[in-house]
Amino acid sequence: MRFKALLYKELRECLPFAIGAAILFMICGFTAIQTIIKFDNSFIVFSEDSENNFWNLFKSSFIQPACPFLALFAAALGFSLGIRQYAAESFFRTWGFLLHRSINRGRFLSAKLLAAILSFIPLAVIWCFFYIYGHDKQYFPIPPTEKILFEGLIFTALGFVAYLAVAMA
Repeated sequence: MRFKALLYKELRECLPFAIGAAILFMICGFTAIQTIIKFDNSFIVFSEDSENNFWNLFKSSFIQPACPFLALFAAALGFSLGIRQYAAESFFRTWGFLLHRSINRGRFLSAKLLAAILSFIPLAVIWCFFYIYGHDKQYFPIPPTEKILFEGLIFTALGFVAYLAVAMA
C-alpha cells in the first residue's frame, strides 16, 4: 500500500506536465500536418512533369513535419519532470520525509521512474494516432511507412533519456 500511495503522489505531481506536453504536441503536430495538406499541393496534383512530383512523394511522409514537435515536447517533458521530481524535492526540503518512510530507497526510486514512464505514454499514443491518421486515403495519397512510426517512438524514448539525465544530475 505504501508503494501505491507514493506512486499516486508522483503521478499527481507529474500529471500537469504530461497533459500540457500532450496538448501542445497535439495542437502543433496537427497544425503542421494540416499545413502540409493545404499548402503543399505539388505532391498531390501531378502536372506535365509528373515523374518529379511522383518521386517527391517517397522522400518524406506527410506526417513527418510533426516529428520535430514530438522531439521538442518529449525533451521538454523529460527535463521538466526531472526537475520537478528531483530538484523540487531538494528545494522544498522534502527529501528527508520521503527517505525516512517505511519503504526502501529502491521502491522509492522505482515509483519515480514508473511515474515518469507513464507520463511519456500520452505522447507515444498521440504519435500513433497521427500515424493512423496518415493512412486516410482521402488526404494522403501514400500512407506513412512503419519507419515513421518507429522514429516517433524513438523520439519519445529520447525524451525519457533526457529525464534520466536530469535525474542523474
